[in-house]
Amino acid sequence: MVCGQVWWRELSYNFLLMEGLYQKVRDPIPPTSRRVSGLHQVCNSFLADHLYQISVDYSNTTVILTYNLKKIIEHGEAYTLSFENSHRNDE
Repeated sequence: MVCGQVWWRELSYNFLLMEGLYQKVRDPIPPTSRRVSGLHQVCNSFLADHLYQISVDYSNTTVILTYNLKKIIEHGEAYTLSFENSHRNDE
């Protein structure tokens, strides 16, 4: 089982868009250096075609991202996603 951990402040907004890890971005704003709280763990045995919608609230602005976890596996890695608010999108 492959597990990892990624903090929002350590991710490059432009890198994520270039790699296509985020399918949909609303009100795109580069992340601040503030580390968000909360931990959501995902391992490759659970990835399949699951989509997660992640809300990140900072600087009085909410950014909502739809994360395609299968894309991460195609890149050879699975992550523990660390965000304040994350929930599975069953639609």
